[in-house]
Amino acid sequence: MRGSWPAHGHPAPDAGADQLLVLIDGVLAHAVTRPGARPALAARALAEAVLAARA
Repeated sequence: MRGSWPAHGHPAPDAGADQLLVLIDGVLAHAVTRPGARPALAARALAEAVLAARA
């Protein structure tokens, strides 16, 4: 993800990439440890907030 965000106008592309990676890792861990959970539904709003960040 790193290096591709500056063209999209994100104010802190490296930090945004790190935030999304932590979010994705958390979603995967949650899905594995809690069968039947649907963490992607909750994560979607968080990912949208990271992607929508503006300077």
